[in-house]
Amino acid sequence: MSVLRQGGNSIDASVAAALCLGVVSPASSGIGGGAFTVVKIAGGKAFAYDSRETAPLRATEVIASYES
Repeated sequence: MSVLRQGGNSIDASVAAALCLGVVSPASSGIGGGAFTVVKIAGGKAFAYDSRETAPLRATEVIASYES
């Protein structure tokens, strides 16, 4: 909230929140994850972005297994 009180916008606040999350919970955040994002442009138009991670076409269950 302090970012917004100091004149920042929603993007500034999102970046600050992501940086904090990377410090307090690095295993739950980072470059290897994905996200769903909704952006509303001034004037009413909204966009939804699906940036979830995907596996390669030839990936199998064995790749993700700790026993392999």
